[in-house]
Formats: sequence, C-alpha cells, structure tokens
Amino acid sequence: MTNNRRSRVTDQAESRIAALSSIQTRLKFPDSLTMQGYITQATEARALVAQLNSIDANRDATRSLLDKAEQELATTSSRVLKAVLAQFGPDSPEYALAGGTRTSDRRRGMRRPEDANPEPPSAATAQA
Repeated sequence: MTNNRRSRVTDQAESRIAALSSIQTRLKFPDSLTMQGYITQATEARALVAQLNSIDANRDATRSLLDKAEQELATTSSRVLKAVLAQFGPDSPEYALAGGTRTSDRRRGMRRPEDANPEPPSAATAQA
C-alpha cells in the first residue's frame, strides 16, 4: 500500500562511495574520516531505511485487518440494534438502551405556515 521510503542522503552517500572508489589515487582524509567508516555509516543508514519500510508494510497490513474488523463490527452492531428493535419495538426503553432513538424522542419537523394569498411578483418590481 505505501511506497517504500527512500533516503536522499543515503542514496547520495552510496553514489559518492561508488565515485570515490573509482578514484585511483589513495585519498587522504583527516584522522576522523575513513572510507571504511563512511561505508559503514551508509550501510547502517540503508538498513534503517529497510527496517522502516518493513515496519510500514506491517502497519499497512495491520491497518487493513483493523479496517475489516471495524466494518464487520459495525455490521454486527447494526444487526444487534435491529434485533432489539424487532423484539421490543421502536418506542421501547430497551431500544433506547441499545443505542436507538425512540420514536417518541424524535423531533418533529417544523411546518411552514402556508400563505393563504401568495402574491405573484409584480411587473414593476421585476423590472427594477
């Protein structure tokens, strides 16, 4: 589901290692830098990217399982509520306890008063 992550820094380091390896003359780094240490850091970073991708894949699989379980639970909840409705009726306290809205508790819609003499728009106001 998710795309594998890439690390721009790791990719850059790996391409730099390949380029440095093709240099024929022996490179002189400061004492704190070694080619082997650079390769080790790049390898460790690549392993962490791979580990993160694995975690993402597991998370996606778990998310799919959770989505399916929630969907099944929602269906079962609806069926349970309908069973309570069928057994006790739409206005019973048992139906309300199960999570339904009793018929007597529902709000009635407001009715608009109907005009006895609706006036059509006059020609003078339509041209103005």
